[in-house]
Amino acid sequence: MTYPVPELVQATPDFTQVRQLWYARLLEHETGHKDLAFALAFAIDNNIETAIGSMPSRTDCDQLERQANILGEPFIEMRGVRHIAYDVETANGRTQGADL
Repeated sequence: MTYPVPELVQATPDFTQVRQLWYARLLEHETGHKDLAFALAFAIDNNIETAIGSMPSRTDCDQLERQANILGEPFIEMRGVRHIAYDVETANGRTQGADL
């Protein structure tokens, strides 16, 4: 994954050093969001894979797609809640030192 951050064009050596430390801590915070996203994606995949084995046969792909979406929907709704909770827990990264 990439995390776009504005490029530093010109700065004093002291500011450059502070920014490097800040960026490392910001990256730690953003990696937490990535980890949450991947965990939810794996949970969706596992839930659908488990459910497909017990589903009756479908006559077309559209039916299977609709059923898979229904199975994944609660996880998608949970995504926002988990990311918000993570930001609250970390004070949007401040507890990890990701603030200037």
